[in-house]
Amino acid sequence: MSQETPPPVPRRGLRVGRVCLVLGAVLLGGVGGVFAYYYHTSRTVRDATRIVISGNWSPRRTFGREEVNLLLMGRDVDLDNRAQVVHTRGRTDLMMLAHLDFVHQRAYLLSVPRDSWVQVPGHGHHKINAAHALGGPDLAMATVQELLGVRPDYYLTVDYQAVARAVDQMGGVQVLVDKPLHYDDNWGRLHIHLEPGRRRLTGEQAVGMARYRKSNSGLGDTDQQRIARQQRLLGALRARLREPAVLLAVPAIVDQVRSNIDTNLQPEHLASLAWFARGMAPGALRMATLPGEQRSTCVKPDLAAARAMVQEMLAPPPTPPAGRGSPGGRRG
Repeated sequence: MSQETPPPVPRRGLRVGRVCLVLGAVLLGGVGGVFAYYYHTSRTVRDATRIVISGNWSPRRTFGREEVNLLLMGRDVDLDNRAQVVHTRGRTDLMMLAHLDFVHQRAYLLSVPRDSWVQVPGHGHHKINAAHALGGPDLAMATVQELLGVRPDYYLTVDYQAVARAVDQMGGVQVLVDKPLHYDDNWGRLHIHLEPGRRRLTGEQAVGMARYRKSNSGLGDTDQQRIARQQRLLGALRARLREPAVLLAVPAIVDQVRSNIDTNLQPEHLASLAWFARGMAPGALRMATLPGEQRSTCVKPDLAAARAMVQEMLAPPPTPPAGRGSPGGRRG
């Protein structure tokens, strides 16, 4: 019995197949080339590659815990009488205690006003922003423990100059400016000039918005007003980092920041926290401000309300009704 000769493949089909193979090869080569470039130029990419290979993306596995408390601080720079940067511990212009719940994929950020009048262990009473200047991150963590009754497990201190460079690296950030912000400090090399409205801010402008405290006329804001702007900016930055167009810039952004941070977190911790933040639902991040009474030059914390707020922050989320799944039940 003779075998049937298979029908010839149309030449157009062969051409399309060859084009697809060529495009696929070019695409793979391009991706490989981009990866090779980033791998050789970015310490962040090298660390991330090692972590992917080891499988340590899960923060529960990386930290060996289901939740951690992280103290986030934004640090001022000190200048000498020639307006040159002096490398000191610096005061903290921004302080937030973050409770990260890896089981329920949620985070709680509690902002502490920088002018809070508190007991700094071994140094008497000061504004809380002086704790870092007096004894570095260890004393800052001990002061937060004295105030709130909970000691942070980790700390991360960032220079504002690094924040400015990171925002510029991602192409700016769009945020609502609540009112005219105009302030000039020639000695501190701080110049803030922003008009109200939704605006795309450069790195320098974003830092100015975060640091603004008073106008050139001397009219000042409360710490609570300032913190509200910082929280609004933080939310805008988080949204910006989730945009696909920014993803390619992430290695460069992290490289810019990591050279200007002080932290006891390891590279695998930082990578797993980035994965954790990316996977959080929009409503899984809650931000609040430590309650207190605004005085002429400081804020007197409401200790009872503060401790109650911390207990709420540390408490697990309520159990969903029977028969319904928890929206935050995905485990990291």
